[in-house]
Amino acid sequence: MQDRIIKKIGGSASKSGIKATMSFYITSMTGSPGVPRIIIHLLIREALRKGSKLELYMITSPKTLATISGLFGYKKAEISSFKEMEDLCKSDYFSIERRYPDWNFQENNEPYPKRLAKKHVLYHQKRLDKK
Repeated sequence: MQDRIIKKIGGSASKSGIKATMSFYITSMTGSPGVPRIIIHLLIREALRKGSKLELYMITSPKTLATISGLFGYKKAEISSFKEMEDLCKSDYFSIERRYPDWNFQENNEPYPKRLAKKHVLYHQKRLDKK
């Protein structure tokens, strides 16, 4: 892996902020993560073992007053449009590179690396065996 290359663009709507979003990577695969989260964790681990420097950049979106639909009407509330911001970042990247970052497998319509997808299955099998 070469340094200074964007490998993944993603977003989070976690109510607990970036701390909650990154806690999975910091605490080393706990809970019941899905395939994408485990694959990214393993790719990060591989890159670090190869001596690559990894950096995390965060863009925040200013809150905007919006009308939100509910079951019984509408209300005005401040929202952050994280998904739209994430999509715009991916679109900006695509406009230059003509593809998405390497670790954006779904957006590139590429399968996850089989060797890492197998580790996802093993991870969950071990969790079930402990119960």
